[in-house]
Amino acid sequence: MEVIHLDHSAIPAIKERHVMAIGFFDGVHLGHQELLNEARDLAERKGCRFSVMTFSPHPSEVIRKHSGFQYLMTLPQKVAKMERLGVDTLFITKFDLNFASLRPTEFVQKYIRDINACHVVVGFDFTFGFKAEGDAELLKQESSNEPWGVSVISKKKCAEEKISSTRIRNMVKAGDFSSILNCLGEHYTVRVEVGAEDPACHYTVHGDPNAVLPASGSYDVEVKTDQGSKYGYLKMHEGEKMELSVFSPLEGSKDGYELIFVGRSQEVQEKTMERMEEIVYG
Repeated sequence: MEVIHLDHSAIPAIKERHVMAIGFFDGVHLGHQELLNEARDLAERKGCRFSVMTFSPHPSEVIRKHSGFQYLMTLPQKVAKMERLGVDTLFITKFDLNFASLRPTEFVQKYIRDINACHVVVGFDFTFGFKAEGDAELLKQESSNEPWGVSVISKKKCAEEKISSTRIRNMVKAGDFSSILNCLGEHYTVRVEVGAEDPACHYTVHGDPNAVLPASGSYDVEVKTDQGSKYGYLKMHEGEKMELSVFSPLEGSKDGYELIFVGRSQEVQEKTMERMEEIVYG
């Protein structure tokens, strides 16, 4: 996969035509995947490249000055996910005040026409340009007499609610991992650093400071390494301190460690049931 970083001050010439999906895509959840699949299918039918345009950092960090914004998927994770999904070209557009000040027509010129997109695919709630003045309907109007087209993907729901990155972030924060699969399409994963082991296969774990982490509690987890996967449970304390217990020692991993949250710890659930039985039956 080719990765191209775009800066408002310098837009490279793109020779090959491509169908481009546009969005922030935090988490690349099932709603995003439907949009990406549509763009990939269109690219195949048109015989051109499949591209994605995403943005970095999150607009909240620039517009609302929300420093320390927490992501479902950090940029390196997103790049790896896009490659797994078969993206040919990934445009990572720098989101800064200059970019945020673009008029919608300027965005269309620089980031669609000038990079040779032959078709763009966006979500029904996509907005762009200064104060989010541009939307999917404006894109359709801009393309009406152009050689490029627009497809708009409708809302995707789960349990009668729209699937959104904000909704999934709230699920993670609440530790509601049983519901996340139906929105994200896979278990929630964060990159972590693992400290020294004590004799009983217990480790201190440090999560990515830019990643969303769950509420305090105990969770069943899978730890992915270069050598494979290990299973155990994680105790999440206040202040985001994490203690990991696995059933066999972790090997070194040159590519680092990924922590996959499977669900609330069964051990905690069993202890809760035991305590309830003591209260009820004495």
